[in-house]
Amino acid sequence: MCLRRFLASIVVILMHLPLIACSCILIESFCEAVNRGKEWSPQMTMAIRGVKVKDVPVDDYRTDMIFEITESFYNPMNLKTVRVLDGSGISCTRPVHDYDIGEELVLHLWLSMDSTEILGSISSCQPPPLKVKGDNVTGAISRGVERLSIQQFRRLLHCGFETKTFTIYPNPASESITLAYNDRSVLSGTNILIVNAMGQHVLSSQIREEDATSMSISVSDLPPGMYYLRAFANEIATDHSFLVVR
Repeated sequence: MCLRRFLASIVVILMHLPLIACSCILIESFCEAVNRGKEWSPQMTMAIRGVKVKDVPVDDYRTDMIFEITESFYNPMNLKTVRVLDGSGISCTRPVHDYDIGEELVLHLWLSMDSTEILGSISSCQPPPLKVKGDNVTGAISRGVERLSIQQFRRLLHCGFETKTFTIYPNPASESITLAYNDRSVLSGTNILIVNAMGQHVLSSQIREEDATSMSISVSDLPPGMYYLRAFANEIATDHSFLVVR
């Protein structure tokens, strides 16, 4: 009997632990979550804006929320509402029960389906939902970007420059890389920052030519390894990784 009570107490404790026991890839921003979702499971992920309209109590520890979608950034199933699951205990799902009815949020959801409806959840390994206050979106939007107007946020499209038109080549590289974008008005004035895998700044530059469509950057002095190029344009940041080899 004592052993049974002890095991029951352990279960109760585990149900109240913070969401740190789930093993997964750490996702640092909304943009990264969207891009990974499209890469890993494009039909079972979505990025949406809307409001919490209803609580759905499930048990003493879990309250799901009904989320009404007012704007879709990526919504392959064309949903109008979605039930967002509440995380608890050591679940890999982030809690959502603390949001108020009527609160406006921007969500990235991983989708699943039971016998009656499509369900959404927020991974505990990604940041909390973005918040909408007035005309601004705040939260972990992208690396180094925590606040944008809703107009700027809409312009993110694929959370940065569209991958079909903004490219780095060659990748891997040994002597130089070329940064190319087909919209001159966006590329001109773009600030470039390159950091290594330790997060240390190793190079910075700016594209100044008004008619520029590409820029060559020497990497011959960089040691072999993984690097991240961060481009800032019109208050929007986007990241691309590349490999230096010898």
